[in-house]
Amino acid sequence: MRRTIGIGLVFLSLVFHATGQNDTTLELRVFSLSDIRITPDESYKKSTLDSQLLASNALVDLGELLRRESELFIRDQGPGMLSTASMRGTGAGHTKLYFNGVPIHSGMNGTFDLTLLSGLLVDDLEVHYGASSMIDGDGGLGGSLQLKQKATFEPHFYATVLGQIGSFKSHNEALRVDWSDSLISSSTRVLYQYSGNDFPYIDPTPPEYQEYVREQAQFSRGGFSHLLALKTGKQSVLKPTFIYLSADRDLPGPAAAAHPVEKQDARIAVGTVEWNKTTSKASWYAIGGFKHHVLQYENQGADVHSKNEENHANGQFRVHYYLGQKVKMESSIIGDYAQAFNPEYGQWKSQWRGQMIHRGTWSWANKKWFNSLLIKTQWVDDRVYPVLPSYATRYPLWKKWMVARLTASYHVAAPTLNDRYWGVGGNPDVKDERGYTMDAGIRGQSGKKWKWNYDIGYYLNQVDDWILWVPGSDGIWRVTNRDHVLAQGIEANLGIKTEWNGIQWSARTMYNYQYTETDEGRQLIYTPQHRARINVEGQWKSWYLSYDHSYTGTRYINPENSAWMPDYFLADLRLGWRKRVYTRHRIGLEAGVLNLFDEPYQNLANRPMPGRNFFLKMRYEWL
Repeated sequence: MRRTIGIGLVFLSLVFHATGQNDTTLELRVFSLSDIRITPDESYKKSTLDSQLLASNALVDLGELLRRESELFIRDQGPGMLSTASMRGTGAGHTKLYFNGVPIHSGMNGTFDLTLLSGLLVDDLEVHYGASSMIDGDGGLGGSLQLKQKATFEPHFYATVLGQIGSFKSHNEALRVDWSDSLISSSTRVLYQYSGNDFPYIDPTPPEYQEYVREQAQFSRGGFSHLLALKTGKQSVLKPTFIYLSADRDLPGPAAAAHPVEKQDARIAVGTVEWNKTTSKASWYAIGGFKHHVLQYENQGADVHSKNEENHANGQFRVHYYLGQKVKMESSIIGDYAQAFNPEYGQWKSQWRGQMIHRGTWSWANKKWFNSLLIKTQWVDDRVYPVLPSYATRYPLWKKWMVARLTASYHVAAPTLNDRYWGVGGNPDVKDERGYTMDAGIRGQSGKKWKWNYDIGYYLNQVDDWILWVPGSDGIWRVTNRDHVLAQGIEANLGIKTEWNGIQWSARTMYNYQYTETDEGRQLIYTPQHRARINVEGQWKSWYLSYDHSYTGTRYINPENSAWMPDYFLADLRLGWRKRVYTRHRIGLEAGVLNLFDEPYQNLANRPMPGRNFFLKMRYEWL
């Protein structure tokens, strides 16, 4: 504790010394409110799902949206069921999730169910790959997702109503109302979804491929959020936000097997308060957040009733400032406390985490060669890691057509509460994960009539004491440390846009190769080596058409690599129409066919996915 307090005093003295110097000594650049956000330097790899894309997919859950629009591998157990993200061959617990800068992933298992959120509840989504997630705080060996709701301070009113019906007794409804002036910004959003989820599927087990109907799989989910931002000064903003998520599910059993009635109910409430102030010398950014999560499980056949409860508090203070005209600095101090109860724990358990981060960014060679150095100090309960470094650099080899980048970092990841305290399978002595991350690649963009962009990169993660849950011969999952895990791969994507005969065309293609090898020389379970995707879109006047085709390779389902899930192709087709009516009104219709070729497939063993299915979406907007 004394070491932590000492480090904190050093942090404050550095910040106040830098921001308090006289202007005759340092000629500081002027900051604006737009500078204030939690994001890595451009030398690191990141990708963005912007507000327009998220608004057009307001009824799509984040798991499905990220599957279509990013390089992440999404592990889901079926429509409306648990869905988690995996990055660069790592586990779901290695990808962290933040809402308005506050961590909302579980302190119990380190994951977040992406089906609980949809495009309606998010205005901006950044994917931070590998070392780029260190600026977020706890970060992740795989990376992190930063979700944000934005405020605008200009006279404006906007409202939209959405409805969707689909196969398997599915329907979605949503409402959003935004209002703002020069001092206040307000946004209220409501979402509800229900599905009977009784889809037919084919059991792929030979010798007979028999058709069944999915039973006991209905679900409903809801969401509500309210943002109220106040401009407390010419260059300062106070922004409280509240979001509430719920899900009620019947849990289906393994494919083609008799199964007792199981239910799971989830409730998550998150409140955040952001304050930022900008001066000519610095930008100050403070965040406080609290999350309450309740998960209830019921098995009527076994007469089992359990309740998991978690409280999570987070506070952070960040400041951006300049050292001279060349070095832009960011200093942050973050504290995080998680408290949880699970019947398997036997009592309430807790964990303290904290980080102190200093990042400097500068350029050489006439502002062509950019560099970023980050030093993080991290503590978890009584364990302290004083120096966790990360370095990134980029240089334009050929103007903006070819820009090279290189990053390297050293990570430490602590076990979750489940890893340490789960009654059967947990281990109080499980070790922290430690490892190196390296990323190198080139990217570029250009074009006038034909606009194109690309990114090709190679990554390498070398991790010692990798924390992994694996099933035993008795069917019980247990946590273990792998002595050494090597994850490496190639990420490549290409996008093209053009206009021809009044039709706007765009195409995007992506390929991922990932190989994650344990100390026994075997691939980690549920990690496909090959994934590929291509999307083609066209727009003519008020009409638009989209076709998406993807491939997911073979995944091993046991540590011995003796059993696997077969590879599969998926295709989706969408046709839509939207038109402005009068001056301030717009209406739209969209119809779609998902799994166009009726491919039988499973993401997880014995968890069938639906075949060909349809939807019809309607939208009204008051602009």
